[in-house]
Amino acid sequence: MTSPTLLVTALSLLLFSLGGPLEGYKEIDVSTGKLYWRGWSEEDRREVIEELPRVLAAVETKLQAKLEATFTTILVPGSLELRHLVEAMSGKLLDARWVLGVALPEARMLVIRGDVPMGWESFRTTLVHEVAHLVLHRRLSTRLPRWFDEGASIWLSGSILTGEDEAYLSLLARVGGLYLLEDLEREFPGGHLPTSTAYRQSSYFVSYLVDRFGPESIPRLLVEFERGKSMAEALRKVSGASLIELERAFEGWAISRQSLAFALASVVNVWTFASLLALLAIARYALRRRKRLRELAKEDPGSSPNVEAPM
Repeated sequence: MTSPTLLVTALSLLLFSLGGPLEGYKEIDVSTGKLYWRGWSEEDRREVIEELPRVLAAVETKLQAKLEATFTTILVPGSLELRHLVEAMSGKLLDARWVLGVALPEARMLVIRGDVPMGWESFRTTLVHEVAHLVLHRRLSTRLPRWFDEGASIWLSGSILTGEDEAYLSLLARVGGLYLLEDLEREFPGGHLPTSTAYRQSSYFVSYLVDRFGPESIPRLLVEFERGKSMAEALRKVSGASLIELERAFEGWAISRQSLAFALASVVNVWTFASLLALLAIARYALRRRKRLRELAKEDPGSSPNVEAPM
């Protein structure tokens, strides 16, 4: 069924190809849908065409969910073109300096840049991550928590946090500075960049779910969200634990993953005025978080803050 959003996007693509942001792009049909490109070599373009169906099949298998729709892939020459095109299509500002690709699920569209510097994450990892967003949002009416959307996409791509990132999150857990899941449900504090604490914590929480409840917990959560369940309801269905129990259990899990010495070193290594300000912000958030946890405990009297989520 064609939604109004998809109709508008299709018309926008037609207009763009006639003289807008897609002017000068070449177009071909591939197995996953339309593909537009400019400034990509034939070899790199062929790699994308070959990888797209393989990546899509791998993501669908792991999520136990079919996209059941074609999508548009746009290969742009660089970060400026990526920003220009995404902002034109979505109406949202984008800091594209550290972004290798963008998925626009409502438009069934991927935008991938071609000027990836040496040492950045692999092209295939980026492709898997962005295709994952499309499959996760296969039902456009489903409201996914932001932490699940990003965390599951990172997990599917095979990316893992560095030891320093884990140490920093372990330190936040020790001082009560991890974000509450409800604070990561709609928007990310501090932006969407992979360097943000919210982004990294989302990845870590999904890793925790996989570690404690198995990889099948991720497709099971997707099913619950697609059924219209709230975040708390979906998590309880999959884990058997209340939201506050999961918050506490995740906190304990994060602490156990890194030693206190390594956790402290993660801050000492970047001991600057900016990091001091960050620590003050963490302290303020930790106070607010404790207050909210107490409120959650009152709202769910059957839960115990000291009981870990069941294995």
